[in-house]
Amino acid sequence: MRCYGNIHEHKTKPGIGLRWWAGVFLVLVPVPLHAQSVIVEIGPVQVARALAAVVKDPAGDPLPNVEVEEFTSDWKQALRSAKTDANGTFSLTTVKGRDVYYLQLSLDGMDPLRVRVKVDHWRGKKLKLMMRVAT
Repeated sequence: MRCYGNIHEHKTKPGIGLRWWAGVFLVLVPVPLHAQSVIVEIGPVQVARALAAVVKDPAGDPLPNVEVEEFTSDWKQALRSAKTDANGTFSLTTVKGRDVYYLQLSLDGMDPLRVRVKVDHWRGKKLKLMMRVAT
């Protein structure tokens, strides 16, 4: 900095203004935060009367618009999908010769849920699934 009487000459480094604006931008622009989700897997194969279920939240309320996907047994490829209705119910048609169905349920704000289902019209029960809130 040079001084000429009462006048001061300031030399600025190139790019300081750009860095300042970039910093302001980063502070003022909201960054969306998402809850971490953990895939919850129901251990034993569930035996159900049909490939259908009621999906509820921890309070027992039905969950509409849950994405229900059937996967291959290695969980790598989705085969088909459905969504729960306003009452939290979904159903998929059974496939002749398929023994166990690998289903994953997903909804924003909830932990994904994986369940294996075997359909037995005589021994099965009505399937009820509960998703938990992501933390």
